[in-house]
Amino acid sequence: MRVLFLYPYEPGSVASFVRPANIIRHLLDAGIQVTLATVAHRSRPPTDINLSLNEFGYLKPLRVVRLWAERGAFLRNALIVNRLLKSHDIVHFQKCHPVISLPAVLASVLTGRPVHYDWDDNESEILSKVVSEGGSGANQLCEFRLVERRLVSLVDTVSVASQRLRELARAYGAADEDIFDAPVGADLDTFAPRRLSEDEIAGLGLERPVVLYQGQLEHSSFAEEFVACAAKVRARVPNVSFVVVGGGVRLARLMDRAAALRVPVKFTGYISHRKVADYINAADVCVATFGADELTRCKSPLKIAEYLACGKPIVATEIGDVARMAGDAALYAKPGDTDALAGRVVELLRDEGLRLSLGRAARQRAEARFNWKMTTGQIIRAYKRAIARRAALTA
Repeated sequence: MRVLFLYPYEPGSVASFVRPANIIRHLLDAGIQVTLATVAHRSRPPTDINLSLNEFGYLKPLRVVRLWAERGAFLRNALIVNRLLKSHDIVHFQKCHPVISLPAVLASVLTGRPVHYDWDDNESEILSKVVSEGGSGANQLCEFRLVERRLVSLVDTVSVASQRLRELARAYGAADEDIFDAPVGADLDTFAPRRLSEDEIAGLGLERPVVLYQGQLEHSSFAEEFVACAAKVRARVPNVSFVVVGGGVRLARLMDRAAALRVPVKFTGYISHRKVADYINAADVCVATFGADELTRCKSPLKIAEYLACGKPIVATEIGDVARMAGDAALYAKPGDTDALAGRVVELLRDEGLRLSLGRAARQRAEARFNWKMTTGQIIRAYKRAIARRAALTA
């Protein structure tokens, strides 16, 4: 099988490349040929995409083609995708971004090749949140909303990262048999349980016990609740180390918030994906905070999968797919209830047996379901369904 894989950003420029990089890696491991087409700006020097892939365990050169991000690039991208698709069996696009999704659909119509849509986030909700907080994108918001609603009725198959996205796909016109569950996963080798020595923990700038939050600190982040929780935990359990792993536009605001609450929190900023695993393995308790909004309900949180894979006990906000993923490896609090959240963290810090029990359950859940090999297996099933469906239509 030959897959033309479209991604709407430059790899290495955003943390969302974790999903496509791992899917591509496992497609290649399964003997499937992949051509990666990514979007770049003319004014920026191109990223070395193969170096970005190396971080995720893929070491051989991959064929990479550049698409374009500038407004008005639709026709140019459509011509490139149409030409490439003639020598591939299926086109896969990641996210609904019109700069790649519409060329993919048009090329599918022109070539007769099937098209698969990997829907992993509610992109119009993300853009709406960015705009509401003063960011750019107001002119694109209506376009994103229209495209995101229509796409599922224009493609052959769709993979969804959450049950809420499955509901929306069905509501927007996709048939049940054409929708495939594909939650985020973890790399079970990189994110594996490892007991760090005291020297290794000190080398990370931490002291036990460690309470950790990991994630992108962008407009859709709820890390402020973790900082508020940390202040309440420290009032009950002194000498706890708190760490926020990740970077983004909210980082400076979070640092100011921690300083105002007089709670010492280490902020790592952006670090390599492999280094993230070291910090998670240094933690005694891992925290995942979320809001009670449509954006969160559509998510399949990467942090949950990676906490699970490292065998860590979790304290999480119970919303959307969080409990479906974390199951009996977590203790839960309602959205916005930082008192309950802090209480759950304190409970785990004081009960080593409970931490060990939840940690064992966590790794078992990652191995059974929430890993990239399982997710890619679902996507391969979707490809086969799309190819068979097109073949039946032309028979």
